[in-house]
Amino acid sequence: GGAAGGGEGTAAGEGAPFTEGEALMGAREACVEQGGPEAAAAHPDRALVLMWPDYGGRGSYGLACLRAYRGDRLLLVGEWRGATFGRRSESGESFSAEFQREVEAGFVREELHRLPTWPGSLDHVAVWRRRRA
Repeated sequence: GGAAGGGEGTAAGEGAPFTEGEALMGAREACVEQGGPEAAAAHPDRALVLMWPDYGGRGSYGLACLRAYRGDRLLLVGEWRGATFGRRSESGESFSAEFQREVEAGFVREELHRLPTWPGSLDHVAVWRRRRA
């Protein structure tokens, strides 16, 4: 099942600048597996969970995971264009502008929930479903 239904998810995230294996915000839940684009490609039956993959709104890690993923559900945690203080970028601190364009072109946002955040951040969790032709 997908994470939207309380099932399993595959996390492809924790992009730089943090040390490999370093816990930024505490322990990961046991049902969430760490991975990258290869893990995203291997689990089309699961939701892809990305949390701030492109720190500072720069990078291509999120996009690489998205392009490898063939499943139907995304759970995205962070800032998004239109929901950011725009300190460094109009697209926010969490996902590159190119990643956001690709998600919006290929997926439909089904849910959006504001999260408690650090001062200066406007994090949300969004659930997206792949568009079908």
